[in-house]
Amino acid sequence: MKRLNNKGMTTVEILITFVIIVIIVVSMYASISSLKNKETIESYKESIVTYKNLLTKDIQDDLIINSLTGVEINDSNNKVTLTFKNGSKKVLEVISASSCENAGKELGDLCSNPGSIRYGDSDNMIDYPVPNLGSDKIDTASGGEKTVYSLKIYSVNINTTNNILNVKIQLYHPDLGTKYSINIVSPINYE
Repeated sequence: MKRLNNKGMTTVEILITFVIIVIIVVSMYASISSLKNKETIESYKESIVTYKNLLTKDIQDDLIINSLTGVEINDSNNKVTLTFKNGSKKVLEVISASSCENAGKELGDLCSNPGSIRYGDSDNMIDYPVPNLGSDKIDTASGGEKTVYSLKIYSVNINTTNNILNVKIQLYHPDLGTKYSINIVSPINYE
């Protein structure tokens, strides 16, 4: 019968065990980091979807319940006045990132204003600011700092083709692109 070596672990055995543990820890770290990034992206999606659903519901409720009869569009400042069957008027105003002051002079298409949407009676408008999903501070040519928000209102398209109101507000985020947007469509004077 052969005797086993019961004198302890050899250096090679300790080294192999250490290498295996390091490989397991590194792969777990990569997995956890990837999972954290996915969690962050999903929370961004949830914030954007909640924002657009709340805003769309408020506007659609008025369009459906009060029946839209007239639309006045002011393209210069993305402002729409909606007239309803009961005689009331509501205003939808979109302040996009590209319409903020000095956009494009120092930072290309970057702007320190993420934009906002206002909706309601002309004297009592509710402000729907774009959710803050992160920002970066960058140096300007004048030596100061400017805050650039990740999520912003990218483009606005409002028209009344074929007696149908079509409002499309595109939201942009570097991780999500322009996939999420607010689309509101309603017939005008529909009986």
